[in-house]
Amino acid sequence: MVLDFHTSSTGTCELVEPVARRGRVGIVVVNYNGMATIESCLSSLIETTNETVEIIVVDNGSTDGSAEFIAECFPSVTLIRADNLGFGGGNNLGVEYSNGEYLVFVNPDTLVTPGWWEALVDTLAADDHIGLATSRILLADGNDVHLTGLTLCRGMGQPATNFSEPATVGAVSGAAFAIRRELYQNLGGFDPGFFMYMEETDLSWRAQLVDYQCRYIPQSIIHHQYQLRFGP
Repeated sequence: MVLDFHTSSTGTCELVEPVARRGRVGIVVVNYNGMATIESCLSSLIETTNETVEIIVVDNGSTDGSAEFIAECFPSVTLIRADNLGFGGGNNLGVEYSNGEYLVFVNPDTLVTPGWWEALVDTLAADDHIGLATSRILLADGNDVHLTGLTLCRGMGQPATNFSEPATVGAVSGAAFAIRRELYQNLGGFDPGFFMYMEETDLSWRAQLVDYQCRYIPQSIIHHQYQLRFGP
């Protein structure tokens, strides 16, 4: 299913075609020129989910053919084509057209493993004080917060067997985390002003300011094909 959006004169996205709604869990992936990784990402998502889970991809105006590839090769995925709204804005748009009680956000350069989303959602369902739950993210080839506000990868370069116990963390990783729809809406979703990077830190801090915890869930394992790319 493909939905096309265009930016109106007011800068907002307008719906051109209706979208079917289904599922208790909504997974949102924001794609931007992700041809190199999107096939493996979506394949792993489909292999580890069932009919109760909806998968929504927001394409941020890709020019590499990845949006057309998704439409052709993954017909079970809801594809929303939009102007480049950034990471936060793209995720916010995806949430608008998801019906999940629980929202799960995943980067397009990740590979998920069996049980990954269930571990996150079960954590939220079991404790109302936990607002966000994030995965154990392993490099394909933990999070602390620096005084600058930047989030750092806890355990970067350490063995994958480390950090084997659940823990409260300062912020979740935007690469893979879950949140209740109600809390997400009450917080106003991502702040699109960040455009790219640190929007999950901001969301995490706003959740903690209203007494919700961010939890690291090691049973939810994600492989991240990550390379640091941002410059000055």
